[in-house]
Order: sequence, then C-alpha cells, then structure tokens
Amino acid sequence: MNYKSEITYIDQYEFCLVTGVDYLSAKGERFRIIAKKSLLSIQLEFKKASESNMLSVKLIHKLKGIVSSVGAIYITRICIKIEQYKEVLCPASIYAHLDLLLQNLIYSLD
Repeated sequence: MNYKSEITYIDQYEFCLVTGVDYLSAKGERFRIIAKKSLLSIQLEFKKASESNMLSVKLIHKLKGIVSSVGAIYITRICIKIEQYKEVLCPASIYAHLDLLLQNLIYSLD
C-alpha cells in the first residue's frame, strides 16, 4: 500500500494541541515512546479480556485516554462509540478490530 493512501492515525496538529510539543521534536518523540509502551500494555490487557468474552468498558475508557493524548482522533471516536453502544456490540468483534487498530497505531508511532 502506498504511504500516501494509508489511514493517518495521528493528527500532528492535535498531538501538538494536546501535548504542547511538536510531533517531530525530541519531546514529541519521548511522548510517542511513552504512548507506545502504554498501548503495548493495553494490547495485552485486551487479549486477556477477550478470553472472557465480556466487554471491559474500563479498558475501553483507558484506551480512549491514551489515544486521545497522542492525537489519534479516529480511534478516540471509535472508543466513544463503543462506550455508547456497549450493550449491543459483540465483545469478540470489538477486541479484534481494536487490536488491529492498535497494531497500526503502534507502528505509526515509530
């Protein structure tokens, strides 16, 4: 896939608004490293939660906080929708889709 046709996971302008630093600066890199570690941790928590086949709203809320702090608006909106429609959504499907989004987001933070 051509780089220009890929989904942009990080809004650099939003990243700057939230963190107060430029995305490509040394401090921006440090923020991205911290976010990447947090996302890897939450990805493991998703794998454990998916085994119980119950949706963890606390985990979704935690993810929303992390992704919104790095300017990942697209995933933040998905988390908000999951919180709103949690009663009618299939937990296994949610975890599978969020896992894919997290993998791509983690890759884009490099």
